[in-house]
Amino acid sequence: MVEVFKTNVLKQSQANLITASIERTFPDHRATFDLEDCDKVLRIKCDGAICAERILSLVRNLGYEAEVLPDELSYFPSMIMPGAYSHSL
Repeated sequence: MVEVFKTNVLKQSQANLITASIERTFPDHRATFDLEDCDKVLRIKCDGAICAERILSLVRNLGYEAEVLPDELSYFPSMIMPGAYSHSL
């Protein structure tokens, strides 16, 4: 499973602190940042389930903001279910 979060992290040292804390708290999770992305993306990977609320709480307790980014596919439901939004003329 993968969960993606938008954050307010700006520096690599901040990202390192957060990823280390996540991986120490959740040993089966792998955390990475993309600070070049406009959303300063935190990506969490795990073979099992990811509890987004626990990740958000940990990040906030470290003094940073985060929010779950929705799946890109949820923006385009007609790509998932062809005809889901088709209208007859």
